[in-house]
Amino acid sequence: MQPYVHQALLSIVITHAQISSTSPAILSRVMAALVESFAADLLSCFRKIPSFCMGGMLQATLEVEFLHQTLGSNVSKTAGDTLQAVYGTIEKAYVGAGGVDLELGKVKSLLQKSRASTKYVYACFKSSRKGTVREGSSSNGSRSQSMRSKGSL
Repeated sequence: MQPYVHQALLSIVITHAQISSTSPAILSRVMAALVESFAADLLSCFRKIPSFCMGGMLQATLEVEFLHQTLGSNVSKTAGDTLQAVYGTIEKAYVGAGGVDLELGKVKSLLQKSRASTKYVYACFKSSRKGTVREGSSSNGSRSQSMRSKGSL
């Protein structure tokens, strides 16, 4: 993972901690707005990249998927839709051909290892009750259609 991924998430962790300690009643609204803004910034940045080789496409997909899964229940429908647009933007910018299916297995394994190694660092993003997703939030199962058809991350 590129350093920006963890730096961005740690900034959101700090914001989460500050809001939790000062005004927990507005935490879900602030987090939703923050994640929506973050997703919009990601989309804007990825739209500026004219093309990806296979390695770049896989790296970008891994990082966006890591962010999406880590932020979990804080991803509202709006943020989820924006992240879907990010996946689509990455896919459209990919200029390679074939071989993606073989590499997606490696990326999926790396994603699982990264999530496992950071689960305590980003534990604040989990729902307070296991198995529940707040109203208006996107489940982690919603990924771009093309990624699902290519072996899903």
